[in-house]
Amino acid sequence: MSAIVTAFVIESYESLRPEPSEAIVRTLEHISAQLSNVSEAESPDSIPDSHFVPVHIAVLINCLWFASLALSLAVAFVGITVKQWIGEYTSGLRSMRGRCRGQVSMKQAYARQRRHDALSSWKVHVIRNALPAILLFSIILFFIGIIRLFIAINLFLGVFLGILLGSVVAFAFFTSAAPIASESCPYQSPQALMFFSVAQFAICAGNKLILCAT
Repeated sequence: MSAIVTAFVIESYESLRPEPSEAIVRTLEHISAQLSNVSEAESPDSIPDSHFVPVHIAVLINCLWFASLALSLAVAFVGITVKQWIGEYTSGLRSMRGRCRGQVSMKQAYARQRRHDALSSWKVHVIRNALPAILLFSIILFFIGIIRLFIAINLFLGVFLGILLGSVVAFAFFTSAAPIASESCPYQSPQALMFFSVAQFAICAGNKLILCAT
């Protein structure tokens, strides 16, 4: 994902900087105007500072793509960190050896439970479950940037691409929200759990507001 977004960002980043050829043309035009003023015995003016302002569409697209790139890199970084935490969780549990198998099993069970309680108290599972949702959000930002770019180029192509990519996003949201409506739904995933947690929080907050209003 990061490699794909980076390829687009490299190309779109150039739209935020002025073209060197345009600066040369403006300088030559000003020199030509100064020469004509000198020929008319007028005092030459200094070269005006040309402040480049990028097109707002280019700024919007670059904001979307840079945000998508930053989120995807953050997911990769946090994912590696969480994997290291899980590795530390399982380290040493399989290497326990002893004369009494029952004693080893009790040691393993105690160590596993203690580490599991630590992971739960520090909300490691919440961080792990949030990573797919953040990655999905970064993909949505990338899709919005692509759609906006092609709408600026050609309206029909942008609308067609918007319908195509919008259906993919709709499928992702449906498969994430469907387990909330039915417990037997097979679309179980970390992002579905995040949707369920958000929906549960929203329902609780709504109930509290209703109680406070009454």
